[in-house]
Amino acid sequence: DGCVRFILDSSVPYLQLGAYHMQPRDLRHDLRRLVRDGVALDTALGTLRSDGASVIECIAAVRWVRGCDLAEAKRIVHASPAWSDVAAQHDKFHEELEALVRDLK
Repeated sequence: DGCVRFILDSSVPYLQLGAYHMQPRDLRHDLRRLVRDGVALDTALGTLRSDGASVIECIAAVRWVRGCDLAEAKRIVHASPAWSDVAAQHDKFHEELEALVRDLK
């Protein structure tokens, strides 16, 4: 949540990661065009992903196009067929992390 919130809410033009910089692409207009042209949101997210979009870029685009908050945009993207495999990996990671934290207590 912290990294996603930083990227989506920050006015910083790029995120510095070690020796290189990562600047998420702005896909808001691409997503809006697809949806405006009658493409279902789930299909549009699949198109963006197949064109190389990251989950963070899709979340940012959904947030802007749908006018929803970050949590809702994450739910929409993770529930989409295009990103269901990533959502399953994230869920498993969070479950393992929570178990590790419980074991440390």
